[in-house]
Amino acid sequence: MNLDIYSTMMLLQAVDKIMPVNTFFRDTFFPGEDTFAEETVLVDFRKGRRKMAPFIAPRSKGLTIEREGYRTDKYTPPKMAPQRPITVDDIMIRGMGESVFSQRTPADRQVELLGKDLAEFTAMCDRREEWMATQLICGGNITMYGYADRENTNIEVSTMNFGFSNTVALTGSSCWGQSGATIYDNIDGWRESTLQGSGQPPTMCILGDNAYYAWLNDADIYKKMNMFHGQIIVSQPEVKFPNLIYVATIPGLGLEVYRYSDWYVDEETQTELPFVPTNGVILARPNMGGFRYGAVTQLENGQFVTVQGKRVPKSWADEDADTRMLRLSSRPIVVPEDVADWFYGTVC
Repeated sequence: MNLDIYSTMMLLQAVDKIMPVNTFFRDTFFPGEDTFAEETVLVDFRKGRRKMAPFIAPRSKGLTIEREGYRTDKYTPPKMAPQRPITVDDIMIRGMGESVFSQRTPADRQVELLGKDLAEFTAMCDRREEWMATQLICGGNITMYGYADRENTNIEVSTMNFGFSNTVALTGSSCWGQSGATIYDNIDGWRESTLQGSGQPPTMCILGDNAYYAWLNDADIYKKMNMFHGQIIVSQPEVKFPNLIYVATIPGLGLEVYRYSDWYVDEETQTELPFVPTNGVILARPNMGGFRYGAVTQLENGQFVTVQGKRVPKSWADEDADTRMLRLSSRPIVVPEDVADWFYGTVC
């Protein structure tokens, strides 16, 4: 049976089997997924409030309570669409690491290049979603640059703002690492603020690199880790993932403290930047929301089709140029359930 390895259905099955890159923030804090049948997605989010049941006078009827409102926005996520050609030269010349005396055919190399390109494009999309998750947590705004050409001369900028306000920037001697720093009190207060705002306490405290060093060298933190009785901070550091280190537990606050170190290449400056700012501190809990995916419309066999899915591949041939193009499209947006669920501080 002859199989068209470049058909959309075959490519979709291949994409589904590719293992993702490290996406700790996406998978921990925004693991939910929902795909839509059109490009526009519905985004629901709220800010929780605590209401008490009202007292009523004797022999009075019950008091009608309005339902808690939430905000629904319609949003068209920008499309990610990395693509790359496969040329005659790519499949005729020995590939990297291939034996000089290899008996592999151009058809064999074509299949291998297809798999490698799909895996690379999937990793790029996963990394972009990890960036979106950290951008949301570290400030609440997601600014996206839409490029129309390789020279980046035609750019469309869009920003998504959820109204996040649980954030603070320490200044002067109160900065971590300075004489007036009160690290434990800061974390305690930020936890209380988050609990008050959402009704659910954070369970994880994530430190950027500089914030971690300030924590590690703080005299008060050191004292609390070395108490013989009633230890306030329990510290047994352990590498959980290459970019995630467990630092300590604060039993009295129900918090586990981690150090997070990972980077991405910023398309504007072409420099490596940390996903979590080095001077940042995050207080959050798992399962705070998820990703929504708009449908992708593309031309196939002369007809426009709309495909509902997380990643939508497409391949087409230019027979005059002896070239086949491969593209992987996706329309994601990260959506929190409650924008009061976490706290972000700039501490040094």
